[in-house]
Parts: sequence; C-alpha cells; structure tokens
Amino acid sequence: TTVGDDYEDDSEFRLRWIATNSVKGGNTQGGMYAALLPLCNNSTKNLVITQNRTNSTVNSIPAHSMHIVIKSGESNTTIANAIFDNLMDGVGLYGDINVTVQDLSGEDVVISFSRSASIDVYFKVSVVLKNGYLLPQVYDSIKSAIVNNFDYAMGERIIANDFYQYINAIDGVDYVTSLEVSTDGLTWEQTISPGYDEFGVVQKSDITVSEAS
Repeated sequence: TTVGDDYEDDSEFRLRWIATNSVKGGNTQGGMYAALLPLCNNSTKNLVITQNRTNSTVNSIPAHSMHIVIKSGESNTTIANAIFDNLMDGVGLYGDINVTVQDLSGEDVVISFSRSASIDVYFKVSVVLKNGYLLPQVYDSIKSAIVNNFDYAMGERIIANDFYQYINAIDGVDYVTSLEVSTDGLTWEQTISPGYDEFGVVQKSDITVSEAS
C-alpha cells in the first residue's frame, strides 16, 4: 500500500483485478473489460458492464444479455468493433446505440451498447473566514477545491461531506458551516444518487459560495 493512497474497497479491487488479469479476445466478461478499458482512458470509472444471466428481463436487460455502458471519446464504430471482437458466444447485447458490423462470413451483426449520460451537479457552500480575510480572497479557491477533487465513477453517490476537508484546508477558511449538493440548483441535499449509467459534472459557475453570518 502506498502511503497517502485512498483505501481500495472490494468492488474497486475486483474491477482492477479484472482489468489487469484478463486477456483481450478471451471468451470471458473480464476479456470484454480488458478490451474496452483502453477506449475510456483505462479507467474502470468510465465503464460499467452488467450481465443478466437469468431467463427473464432484469432492470430492462433481456435474458442472457449484456449491457455495456461506456464513457469514451471514441467513435461508435470503434467501440462496436471492440465489443464484437470480444463478445462471448450466446450472449445478447442491450443498449440504446446500435451499430452494424460484419462478421468473417460477411453477415451483418448488430452491436448494441450505451454511452453514459451526464448530470449537472450544483454546490452551495457557506464558510466562516479567519480574521483578516474577505470572501473574494477565497471565493475562487473554494470553487477550485470542489472542481479539482470531483472524481466519481458512473453511478457512484455524490456526497457533500466528501468536500469538507478540501475547503477547510484553504488558507483563510476557518471552517465550513454548510455544504449541500443539488441536481437543479433549487432542491438541496446531502447526497445525490445518479443512475448506474450516469456521471456527475460540476462547473465553477454552478457553485455558490457565501460567508456565514
């Protein structure tokens, strides 16, 4: 373990193990991970593969089908070809993007997958400043602390408390009195729970900073 690294939970370890120990082209779900990770910056945060092995539809995924959700800058064709080259025999595909590729015999095969969807995340912060400091002196630093440390996987809960430490560490900030998140800038909460195929996006313009009275 490297000093200073965040502790890796069980799910993160399993994904990393799959990515590093599976072989592209292997007839396994891990082989699909290994093939697609290079298309999404080698980050398991940008790739979700859900396989329904049952005989009935589960969460909209048909029986014996795989739903691949990817956050990638690559073209639909590039992604579809990588999926086709590593698709397990007998496994169907589900998704809202459909790309037709040709197999070795020239037959058309439809490859289905989904791209992740972004959701806007808003922050509302209230702080007490140290003596001698004014809000304009820390205003941009607070926004940067949130934006620079906003790093969530698809479907991962976005928790306001995660950012207390970064804001409290800013020179001039005594402590945070209130920190909330929102998906519309109107209704404020402590936690946002994106869908498994969604990821949050935050911009400085969507962060409101005020000084506690």
